[in-house]
Amino acid sequence: MAKDTMVGINCSHGRLSLVYMRSGVIKKSVWVDVPENVVEHGEILSANLFSALISDTMRQNGIKTKKCAYVFPSTNIFVRNLTVPRMSEEQIRYNIPFEFRDFIQGELKDFVFDYAYRPPLPGEEDDGMTIKLLAVAIRRSRLEEIQDILKMSGLKLAKAVPDICAFENMLNSIADAEERRKERCFIDIGNSTSRMLIYKNGRYKLTHMVDIGERRIVGAIADEFNVDMHIAKTYLMQNYQDCCSLPACVNCYKDISIEILKGLNFYEISDMSARLNDVVLCGGGAMIEPLVAILKERIMMNVKTTDEFFADRAYDKNVNITIDALGVLLGNEG
Repeated sequence: MAKDTMVGINCSHGRLSLVYMRSGVIKKSVWVDVPENVVEHGEILSANLFSALISDTMRQNGIKTKKCAYVFPSTNIFVRNLTVPRMSEEQIRYNIPFEFRDFIQGELKDFVFDYAYRPPLPGEEDDGMTIKLLAVAIRRSRLEEIQDILKMSGLKLAKAVPDICAFENMLNSIADAEERRKERCFIDIGNSTSRMLIYKNGRYKLTHMVDIGERRIVGAIADEFNVDMHIAKTYLMQNYQDCCSLPACVNCYKDISIEILKGLNFYEISDMSARLNDVVLCGGGAMIEPLVAILKERIMMNVKTTDEFFADRAYDKNVNITIDALGVLLGNEG
């Protein structure tokens, strides 16, 4: 087993995503649905079953490594952009927990804290007095739970990042600096909800949630074929009998596009400095071609799916779903 291998792991929207990298090259990009009795609404219901799902998925796809990087969903972690007086690393680590005391419930000792230094952007002056940081806090029990689950799967946690940082890593892997710094929105179309993540200068800016997703489409297919939601979901992903073109599904696509447009308009109105003109679609919704077509038609911006935008990083179209699991690996190529 090569030492320079690692698997990126993400679980969101009811799907487990794995990306296997060897010597900086993507070898596998896979995802599977997670049973509802294993993970529900981002909460792990059974550590044993989740561990077994990870190890079984790795074995079935020939992924052999002991080292992994894990993506924590934003619902499990606190993230803050900070500007603090210039100080030593020891002083930063001492002070970071106090920056979160108004945002977390419980004792500070029950959390693990970390940070990343934000160097000045091109055109920004370093005043010599302050430094910018991206600081994170996660409940200690949550981190230990994931470490134990991965250990049961035969894996050792080498790196963990918030999902927003996984997207940052994807952006900062772009060679063209001008393209990298553009104001851009990732629209992550999930199961029950969709996320709109705004980035500027390659850095996370904000998240807007939309309460609509694939489930609306699955429900329409279930009604049309008189089947349960699980079968309807399979029909959707396989486009069984061209179900993606059903009038009821088209109406769902229009509903999703309306809510996304509302979110984009709200962002532009609330931030007069916004210069958003680039959108990247990801999540399960980015795999539904008629939905992608409607979004490209209705969003009056430069809209691409993840596999189109990151063509040099896309092992296949699965990257639309596995983008987080890929992003957590970037920076570890070697």
